[in-house]
Amino acid sequence: MVEVIDKYNKEEEKEFDTMRSLGIKHHIPFVESHVEYEVAVGKDILYRSKGRAHSFVRNLYNIVAMQSMALNSNRDPNGTGAFGPGTTRTKNTDGVTQSIDGAVGFCMLSNNLDAVNFGYLGNVSRDDRGIIIGTGVGAESFEDYSLGTQIADGIGAGQVVYNIMVAPTVTYAALLWTVVYSRYFNNNSGGIIAVDESGIMGYYNGNCIIVSRDLTGGINLPDTGQFKVVYTFTMTYPS
Repeated sequence: MVEVIDKYNKEEEKEFDTMRSLGIKHHIPFVESHVEYEVAVGKDILYRSKGRAHSFVRNLYNIVAMQSMALNSNRDPNGTGAFGPGTTRTKNTDGVTQSIDGAVGFCMLSNNLDAVNFGYLGNVSRDDRGIIIGTGVGAESFEDYSLGTQIADGIGAGQVVYNIMVAPTVTYAALLWTVVYSRYFNNNSGGIIAVDESGIMGYYNGNCIIVSRDLTGGINLPDTGQFKVVYTFTMTYPS
């Protein structure tokens, strides 16, 4: 059995514990994200790791601002007309800046938490929504709106098969909401593929928007191997 590689930093975890406690005390929402990676060939697990996914990007912050403050996505007090500081616009993975009226209408999960091809869920072969993976090694950035180099769906060289997203596991206990999203990728390309990054992409009304991009640290996926990515989101409520 392969031992899980613990990527949690002890000192950083102390800071998270403090932030969580202060958030509960002062009624400030505090969302946490964790990511797990696993490589298997048949029944043999070759690699498994778990750590924090703390690379939320500007898209997510803008969505939170729109939802929590009832802003629409046309807010642009600086008049830049672009995606960046001072606007609530979001940017799709194709680089197109979006300005969609209605924060509530833009809620990515909306009523589609369990619906394939909405929210964070994608159907088989859909590499334009849900959990995605890539080979980009550039540093994580708050301004990321796509993976550095996304791996496409397919069985050709450098491609992987995107399986249907697993229906999310949603639990609530002891003032804690936990939602788990996972996806499997199969390498039938005939060669080894280096998976260096992952992300989770929301889909709504034709818009494909990354909310987090995370470096894996470099994981080799052998031919005929299967790669599993799990994103876990949690939020603790005040009593």
